[in-house]
Amino acid sequence: METLLALIPAFLLAGACVQAMIALARARAGHHAHLHGADHHAGHPGDRLVAMLAVAAPLASLGCAIGVVSHLLRGGADIEVRLWNWMASSAFSVDIVFRADHLTAVMLSVITFIGSLIHLYSTAYMKGDPGYPRYFSYLNLFTFFMTILVMAGDLVLLFVGWEGVGLASYLLIGFWWSDAEKAKAGMKAFVVNRVGDAFFMVGAFLLWRAVGSLDLKVIRGFIESPEGAAKLLAPAGMFGLSLASGIALLLFMGATGKSAQIPLYVWLPDAMAGPTPVSALIHAATMVTAGIYLAARLNGLFALAPDAGAVVLVVASATCLLAASMALVQTDIKKVLAYSTVSQLGYMFIGVGAGAYDAGVFHLVTHAFFKACLFLGAGSVIHALHHEQDLRRMGGLRSKCPTTFRTMLIAGLSMAGVAPLAGFVSKDEILWKAWEHGGVGRLAWLLGSIAALCTAFYTGRLLLLAFGGDYRGETPKHEHGHGHDDHGHHAVAYNDIHESPKAMTLPLVLLALGAAFLGFIGWPHVLGGHNMFGQWLAPVMMKLPESAKAVVGGHAGHGALHAEWALMGMAVMVAFVGLGIAWKFYTRDRSLPGKMVARFPNLTERLTSLWGVDAFYEERIVKPLRNLAENTLLGKIETGVIEGVVNGSASVARRLASGLRVLQDGSIQTYLTWMVAGTLLLLLLLLG
Repeated sequence: METLLALIPAFLLAGACVQAMIALARARAGHHAHLHGADHHAGHPGDRLVAMLAVAAPLASLGCAIGVVSHLLRGGADIEVRLWNWMASSAFSVDIVFRADHLTAVMLSVITFIGSLIHLYSTAYMKGDPGYPRYFSYLNLFTFFMTILVMAGDLVLLFVGWEGVGLASYLLIGFWWSDAEKAKAGMKAFVVNRVGDAFFMVGAFLLWRAVGSLDLKVIRGFIESPEGAAKLLAPAGMFGLSLASGIALLLFMGATGKSAQIPLYVWLPDAMAGPTPVSALIHAATMVTAGIYLAARLNGLFALAPDAGAVVLVVASATCLLAASMALVQTDIKKVLAYSTVSQLGYMFIGVGAGAYDAGVFHLVTHAFFKACLFLGAGSVIHALHHEQDLRRMGGLRSKCPTTFRTMLIAGLSMAGVAPLAGFVSKDEILWKAWEHGGVGRLAWLLGSIAALCTAFYTGRLLLLAFGGDYRGETPKHEHGHGHDDHGHHAVAYNDIHESPKAMTLPLVLLALGAAFLGFIGWPHVLGGHNMFGQWLAPVMMKLPESAKAVVGGHAGHGALHAEWALMGMAVMVAFVGLGIAWKFYTRDRSLPGKMVARFPNLTERLTSLWGVDAFYEERIVKPLRNLAENTLLGKIETGVIEGVVNGSASVARRLASGLRVLQDGSIQTYLTWMVAGTLLLLLLLLG
């Protein structure tokens, strides 16, 4: 088992290196071909081999992951692989250690399975792109770092994976770097995530100071001991918070970067500039869930910090509703799904704040399936329409792309919370746990329920605009093929639209099956289920000592059965009401959207301007920092001081050399004279 665990990242790293070497070889050959007028856009004869190697790496890792999961399913012990000592000092030592427990098994299953499907999908979606092997090198590299993150035995190695997925995300978002907007989007993602990472490092440092180690097993033992829990519950001098609350808040602030919560969510919608499969992998199934994984891994720390839990609930529920409202008016099919992702991540953090870590992770899993299916389905639509992404220029695709339609319908209904699909089960459990938590949890339930209404509406809107009604794309200027209209849009003739190849539709079918049926592994007790998923994660949940429980208390819990039934019924009703409103607006009476815009112009303007958040950041943060950098740091300090010192030193040395140059006249008599004079001077100094 230890070998299987070590091979999971090894296959992916090997795949990334091989693809990188192919990309470099092609770059050299491509430069030579360019000189001879070769056509880069016709594809490359070696693309088939590249595709096979690209898919083989995650499939091999998936096979190893299945072996690890099977071992744990049979009741086997947690697996640990200690490879080598990385760094050591008198006070600090870090080993490269991989561990796999029940939580790791869940994450590895999601990463490798969905990652394999997205690699397969990409072989067709990216076909003919000049950067074909470079793309797969980045994709393999990203998946490698994500497995490192979830297998890490300590927070140092986890941070390596954390930073690694940030790097790979930057490379993939800005994959088409020659487009300035896409390059800017990649840079934005990188910079915003660095802000969150700074808080992560401070929180990890404080945790090390308290525990004396960053090994996750040692941290768990410390939290579960009465002495360790007491130390973490002691006031830390930070606004009257305990040490546990301070560390938990810092780690949560770090997670707001990767997992796109207020105030650091702004990078994720712009990240849609990357290829669509990238959105499915990074921004639906893996990277954005890193913060949820971190909180679930350190669940005992968050359990010791109810104040931090309240902050998490408020921020997560506000993010959930804010992003859902933004998705209501988006016209780019990928942007709708991007803001939806931010909103769904809010639900996961509501579970964390309410202490329902298993519910948060369960929604992570179901979301990975239905959102990856929706993103890849959107990519299938974009592929069929020759890169058209505007929902207003779609329609009537139900008969042209039947597999894409059916799979996106299932995934969309799952996200909208239609029972008994997977999204309904996981989201309903989170909202119920928030209600049961009491206090601020009731506010989170209310905001989450309103966001659920918005989710059902914008999901129905997306499906109806893309697949319902008549095709709204304009007829191209050429009778066959495609062309551009007067506005620069890529117009496609309706008769030329066709379903995507099987390499793209097969992943959609498998993901749709997961979006439909995965809910049954977490089927709630109230409906006669046993919540096998919660039972699976039970060994990962830390057990606080009784002395700590007496201090932090617990949430209200033990809600009445009739209350759970009532809230579940309300959730079902909310889903159908949201879908019904979308059907009325975009099928029965299509004049209603225009009437609503005319009736509520201010609200519409705020929604389309994204509540002014991005503009506020640009005016209040980005521009002042840019001015500081350009006018003060660069214009005065670097140019006036640093360059002045450097250039001044060089000038002094140059003048001194010019003055001494006269002494080097090539005359032996002159050299002897100076030698004698220097010797006499030294003697005088020594004797004096």
